Parts: sequence; C-alpha cells; structure tokens
Amino acid sequence: MIGLVFVALAVGLQVAGIVQASSGNWELGAQLAWLAIGVSAVAFVVGLVAVIRRRAWPLGVTVLIAALLANPYLLARLLDLFG
Repeated sequence: MIGLVFVALAVGLQVAGIVQASSGNWELGAQLAWLAIGVSAVAFVVGLVAVIRRRAWPLGVTVLIAALLANPYLLARLLDLFG
C-alpha cells in the first residue's frame, strides 16, 4: 500500500514539474523531475521488497510496473523508443 502512495507522489511531482517547465520555470521543473525520479525509485524498492518477501506480491508487482512508468527518465526513454 505504501508503494502506491510513493507512485502517486511520483506522478504528482512529474505533473508539477511538467507544468512548471512549460510555464518557463525550468529550474523548478528540473528539480521536481529529479525528485520524481527519486520517489519512483523508492516505490520500486518497496514493491521489490514486497515481491521478494512474498507479502502482497500481486500488489508488489503492480507497484513495480507503476514505479517504472512513473519514472520521468524511463518514461522519456520509452516514449523515445516508440516515436
């Protein structure tokens, strides 16, 4: 459950970073993107621990996938791969 909170926080930080960067505030947008990367990494670790310990492993797998998609760096690479 805590992993989903971290994923939601990472998505919120990513959206806030995009809004700030598109309004011309590049520095704050970049800082929010880096923070979103860190938070999504924490979510990934939490999901990985849930899978390894076999405690709520279906939710852990969901958190792992969502954390990867919530990471701005990996999302940019994934979108670049497709287009």
